[in-house]
Amino acid sequence: MVLLNLWLLAILCCVSGYADKCIPSIQPPNQNSGCCGVAANNLKRISGFHPALDEYPWTALVEYKKRNQTALKCSAVLISGRYALSGAQCISGNTERIGVPINIRLGDYDVTNDGPDCVDDGDGKSCNTGALTIPIEKIIKHPKYQESNRRSREHDIALIKLKETAPYTDFIRPICLPTSDVTNAPRSFVLAGWGSVNNTGSLSNILHHVNLPLIDADTCKSAIKNARFPELGSGQLCAGGEGKDSCAGDSGAPLMYQHDVFELAGIVSFGFQPCGTIGKPGVYTKVFAYMDWIRENIVE
Repeated sequence: MVLLNLWLLAILCCVSGYADKCIPSIQPPNQNSGCCGVAANNLKRISGFHPALDEYPWTALVEYKKRNQTALKCSAVLISGRYALSGAQCISGNTERIGVPINIRLGDYDVTNDGPDCVDDGDGKSCNTGALTIPIEKIIKHPKYQESNRRSREHDIALIKLKETAPYTDFIRPICLPTSDVTNAPRSFVLAGWGSVNNTGSLSNILHHVNLPLIDADTCKSAIKNARFPELGSGQLCAGGEGKDSCAGDSGAPLMYQHDVFELAGIVSFGFQPCGTIGKPGVYTKVFAYMDWIRENIVE
């Protein structure tokens, strides 16, 4: 982990040609700009439920502080040089128990390693530049989110403003915000996060990804009703239900889809226990439904 300073920023901005073209800004990049939703192509891809060293450079972690201890409990997703999105549950109500959210950790892969992370790509080792930690300046929770309504978690979304501008590198870049309602057509999604992979409740040490199908609203409503969850809201969508799923520790993580670039479809909200149960999909905050709120609350 490294704290942001001007010296480090200058170095990181020079390690990628991407940074020469795309200047980090407060406003989220347009999807046609080539400055969002694009992963570096210099590393061999790793597919399936496996490590993802540089495939999703917008994935982030929320760092909490309690007394003199720090902990990583939720994920987030970078949408511009100064803003990230996460779940409202990650910054509301339970902070006395797990701590106060103080930092966003970018460009990470293995949370147990303080320096550059490396994987064997078949031709030798490929490495990132190590994690970058930026203090949180401000958190904006959606005004309609109610911590008391834990079961439905409707409006489970929050904007996080960074105190310093994140550099754009091969390992730190924003995802594109959605341009359409993804529930209007069948899609396959990708989920990336550090959540539990075996229902233990503990975070994974490394970033993983998994492919998940979109579940239509009627099927999802039926599954939720049978489990005695409240009615599915218009700002929620469902994915999974085929043995692969989000799990404990994935709250706030990005659910993505790709055409020319990666766009942000959803944010992990809640699911069923145990994770990955057949016929029981995970529930996500549908980001497209909150685009007006996101734009209105991103300020200079």
